[in-house]
Amino acid sequence: MKKFIYIFIALLSIAACKKPGKEINNNEKEKEKDPDKIELISSGVITVGPGNSTVEIRFEANGDWTAALSNAEDTWLSINPQSGKKDVKFLTVTVQENASYDDRSGAVVLTCGEASAQVRIDQRFKGALIVSEPAVSVEPTGGSFNVTVSSNVTVEVVIPADAGWISNTTTKGLTDHSYNFTVEENRSGKTRSASISFKCDAEGLTEIVTVTQESMTIDQIYSEYGLYSTGMNYVYNKETQQILVRTEDGKHKFFIIEPASDKFICVEFDNTATLGSTVSLKVIQNFIQGPSIMESVPAKVVAVKDGRFWMQLSNDPQQILVVK
Repeated sequence: MKKFIYIFIALLSIAACKKPGKEINNNEKEKEKDPDKIELISSGVITVGPGNSTVEIRFEANGDWTAALSNAEDTWLSINPQSGKKDVKFLTVTVQENASYDDRSGAVVLTCGEASAQVRIDQRFKGALIVSEPAVSVEPTGGSFNVTVSSNVTVEVVIPADAGWISNTTTKGLTDHSYNFTVEENRSGKTRSASISFKCDAEGLTEIVTVTQESMTIDQIYSEYGLYSTGMNYVYNKETQQILVRTEDGKHKFFIIEPASDKFICVEFDNTATLGSTVSLKVIQNFIQGPSIMESVPAKVVAVKDGRFWMQLSNDPQQILVVK
């Protein structure tokens, strides 16, 4: 009997010793389990241009993961794949073109168990550059004009180097998108034009405004000096670049045209004329509209030397004209 009792006590002791040991092993297993983890390898912020594009997001996860948009309304973003095992370490986001004139942002949220990470995707706006008037016509006497530019980019204004008659007179007091230009008077005898460029090289945008200006007429040029052309005598001296003009009060005076050029007025006559002969000076206007005879002035050849003719004007014997 005593022997049986001893055996029973021994078994109870063994059982009591094993129970605590089992609990310790379970605790150790719980301690060995890693916490949920997902970490980005790619940048947390990705910026793309306004066009269609794709971006790759790389990450490390220690378990199954999922990916979703933080805002379901951001339909311009799509994710592939949207879930995976821990051995899948990247996904692709397709970004649709941004046809608006504003930046936009969306976010992709990665989740692995209780852990999460987020990637923000910023997409730039569509650059725009629109001018109010693609063509401008300026009076021959010059003046100013304004060009309004609607843009969401930085604009550079470029005037051609050979268009010095146009000046950008924009001041800081004006809005950033309003540009003023001043045009000088046109005495060239012909219509001129130039193209002003409004550029944003960063966006590859360019808008052109073409400026056209007709030339002042000879009457407009004379009127600045109180001279009149209707029914008056004009004689051109090629040597001195002078024009003999009769003013409104009937008096004659020499007038130096600016710039002196045969494009304005020239004199034609029979250059075979001899000393003492009378010739008809044909005063020619070759100005914008083509050659046209304005008036014939009779003159007497009083001297000939070295291809030059000294002529006395019949309507004013006191005036001598030298013509090559």
